[in-house]
Amino acid sequence: MGKKYYSGKVKTEQQMLYKTFKMKNGNEVLTQIGTNVTAWIAAIAFIAVVCILMMFPVMWLWNWLMPMIFGLCRINIWQALGLNLLSSIFFKSNK
Repeated sequence: MGKKYYSGKVKTEQQMLYKTFKMKNGNEVLTQIGTNVTAWIAAIAFIAVVCILMMFPVMWLWNWLMPMIFGLCRINIWQALGLNLLSSIFFKSNK
């Protein structure tokens, strides 16, 4: 682990991962920095994967069936995402 200079003090990388908070009763609490960032990145990645998994079947089914049956044009991946969002708004059940 290398040392980094931060505001005049030498801190190791492991020390930079933790932040000390002082409580009202005088106790100090160490919290790890970056766990919230990791959770947000994981949540965004999960949402992106779910969107992709929902877009492709809609696009493939639309492009396979709709032009032949109704003479409609083919759609791209972003239009499939919009169709998914629009159908979720229209057909959402309020239970």
